[in-house]
Amino acid sequence: MVMRGAGNTFGQVNPGGPVTTTVAGAPVGNTGPWAGATAPAAMTPAGLAPGGAAPMGADGLAPLTGWAAGQNFTPAMLNENIYDSPFWLLNNVFPNLKDNMPGYQSLRDFGADPLAIYNMTAGAGGLLTGGAGEYANFLANLYQNLGSAGGQNFSMPEMLANIFGQTETGLDSSNTLGQILGTGNASQQIRTMFNLLRDASNVGMNPLAARAYQASVAAAGDRYGSQALTQDVDKTKGFNEYLKNNFPQLAGR
Repeated sequence: MVMRGAGNTFGQVNPGGPVTTTVAGAPVGNTGPWAGATAPAAMTPAGLAPGGAAPMGADGLAPLTGWAAGQNFTPAMLNENIYDSPFWLLNNVFPNLKDNMPGYQSLRDFGADPLAIYNMTAGAGGLLTGGAGEYANFLANLYQNLGSAGGQNFSMPEMLANIFGQTETGLDSSNTLGQILGTGNASQQIRTMFNLLRDASNVGMNPLAARAYQASVAAAGDRYGSQALTQDVDKTKGFNEYLKNNFPQLAGR
């Protein structure tokens, strides 16, 4: 559980409600010092749920369910755009909220990439194999809670626990977050970790603390990369393990 406050709690897959998802190639975080990390290619493409978890429609995409099913979305257009432009849903979630209102901008740019939050929360609980419609359901809940009276808080300790609580990464992991953390070479893993920790700290810390934390993660990444150049590729520990063992304060330990 990562978000606290009135309304729904994020970070768990609710069997009776929206089940969040991701797609191969979708960005893990937005732009930044180490940008460009992507979800592992081995992850399930949108709409292709293995083991009969979700039947596909004639267009090869999972049918829309829950909140998304009542929004008159075109599944193919939703699948093509929602990962890059999640804020396009704001007018559906809040029909009376105009784009020139302060509240609109606050929700549009609340400080983190929703896809990164999604991977750090629901992605820690298992493999996310739904379609774009189920990611839309997650976003609708997210925006509804952020925009509700009383405000919401993101818990940095809980997001760190999700990230650094992974015992397996890459294809050995049984959940989406673990697969993301272990995908790619050392440089790619550093970029992925930095993107996730940057967004977590942006919403889970005060601005000055977040900047200091991100600078420390960047420095640790440089040190890890320098050491990796002298080691056997097959014996190099992942950046996740490196931070836990050498910089426990950055891992919330």
